[in-house]
Amino acid sequence: KVIKGEIVMAVLHFERLFGAMELLQIERPAHFTAAYLESLVSTLCTKNELHGPARLRLTVYRTGGGLYRPEENTPHFCI
Repeated sequence: KVIKGEIVMAVLHFERLFGAMELLQIERPAHFTAAYLESLVSTLCTKNELHGPARLRLTVYRTGGGLYRPEENTPHFCI
């Protein structure tokens, strides 16, 4: 949930996200921080003129191919 471009309970959401990424052995690049993601969300809200409450879905997934074992552990994401 986002209100006025700010993620509600952002710290808890990002702790859960980064913990899950670690559990799944998805490598987190140095720039992939809570501050980076929050700035992207804020920019997106501004571009879409979202000033009140809004829903947000952040999906993080592993890149690369492979059937059972991934060839890469680099994350990609979609907001």
